[in-house]
Amino acid sequence: MAPLNYLWVYLIAVMVFLGIDAVWLKTMTQRFYAPRIGHLLSESPNMTAAGVFYLFYVFALCVVVIYPQLKAHASLAVLAGYGVVIGLMAYGTYDFTSLALLKGYDKTAALVDFIWGGLVTGLTCVIVGVIYKKWLMD
Repeated sequence: MAPLNYLWVYLIAVMVFLGIDAVWLKTMTQRFYAPRIGHLLSESPNMTAAGVFYLFYVFALCVVVIYPQLKAHASLAVLAGYGVVIGLMAYGTYDFTSLALLKGYDKTAALVDFIWGGLVTGLTCVIVGVIYKKWLMD
């Protein structure tokens, strides 16, 4: 992979992940999360904390999954599979720790969010893989 492509892949991954997750959060916060864990939600999100999470999470995703799999010319299915595993691990850490420690954290919210983490991360890996193979591949 050309050195500049590392930066492009990261920036594309950030945009893809943020775009997909923004649609999810915009459509599901009031419909799904608020009725289940609304008592835990802030009136307005801490955007600094959210930004740190997104930038670091996508960086780790690139280092652990996307860069190595693109360099290995892995299939989109392999990218998706590793992405799903990382997403389940990361979101599961949050959701199941919240279930273990927070009074009133909803099991359904935890399970749906856990699954969402796997889906959004796997889908991000696939979309980045498609873009890379179509426009950036050396």
